[in-house]
Amino acid sequence: MYQTLTKAIDAENVEIIAGAEVTSARLELAIGGWLAEKYERTRSECTRRSYINHLTGYRMAVLANGCDLNYLPQPGEPDLRTEVARAWAHAGEVAAATRNNRLAILASFFKYALENNLIAGGNPIAPIKRGKVQAYRGAVPMSRQYISARMREIDRTASAGSRDFALIHVYLQTAQRLNAVANLSWGDVHQAEDGRLRLTFRRVKGGDELTCTLDKSVSAALLDYLHKLHGAYIGQLEVEQPLWVSLQERNWTVGHKLSTRAISDIVKKRLGTGKVHALRHSAAANLLDRGATLVEIQRKLGHANAATTSIYLSRIVVEEDKFAAQQAADFGALALLDSVPAAFYARIADEEAISAQLGIALLGTKPVARIISAAGRRPAPDCCCGRQR
Repeated sequence: MYQTLTKAIDAENVEIIAGAEVTSARLELAIGGWLAEKYERTRSECTRRSYINHLTGYRMAVLANGCDLNYLPQPGEPDLRTEVARAWAHAGEVAAATRNNRLAILASFFKYALENNLIAGGNPIAPIKRGKVQAYRGAVPMSRQYISARMREIDRTASAGSRDFALIHVYLQTAQRLNAVANLSWGDVHQAEDGRLRLTFRRVKGGDELTCTLDKSVSAALLDYLHKLHGAYIGQLEVEQPLWVSLQERNWTVGHKLSTRAISDIVKKRLGTGKVHALRHSAAANLLDRGATLVEIQRKLGHANAATTSIYLSRIVVEEDKFAAQQAADFGALALLDSVPAAFYARIADEEAISAQLGIALLGTKPVARIISAAGRRPAPDCCCGRQR
């Protein structure tokens, strides 16, 4: 696909794309060099494709307006690239975070091209204001009781179960992001004298390298998976051998590196959520609950400064309102307690006991809905047409 976007050409040659003339090879070198630099930093094929798709879409929009990415406006003349970027980033009525991400990708390209003297002028994305986004919005951790209960359900005698168990525990213990763990290879695993395994993350966010030493139990879980998978050949593995591989024979992917989508599916199957980042949230929240300091959590998460960690924790940890009971009494809510049937609390108690065993938070709407249903009322429909599924 990249070849359809750019092609090295001689300075004298010109190629027509979407009815517009593509300029010199310097622009093509800028695009190729920028993509190579980004891929070298992340080693993520998914990220590379995303960057290609975004730059392709934006470039075609610029070409449709009669100029190219290296367009140089005349003094006092508006930069068409800026206006096109503003409209392109808002296409599809997307959220502010998505718009900001689109603009960040474009700004990154122009910054690279300008710093390497491959285009002239300024960065056309700089004048565009970014949308306001709440930091770590939607960061919801799972309780350790819930995770523990779900992990105990995994059949570790099977290779898939052994892999999934080790994979999730590595995410929880290292608190690393999706791609960092997904990109681990055999060469990133080292065993200490005491038997513990040390993982080297060579491509964490920001391009830094990070090392994490696993607990003995998690090390044992990872070794169990690797021995089930490779057996006596484990000592002969190439350093580039992916750590997490597919075990699906029916779709011809067995032995291939697990995609991030496949890892998301595994977490969905085992923990009920496809948001792998929830494991990072859960690890951070558990560390705080266990008494870890802000600096220790910052180091674990790999944040550049403590302020970022502080904001992060404020989004994922919801403290109990210690004034709730007093405020309820002050405003007369306690008078309602005498009017609620005892059977209601008996049902609530049963629900809480079950929820406590599963380690999940009780949702007040569930027992209420069941009581209404038991009283003979029709349960609420599961879909908009009013039919019950």
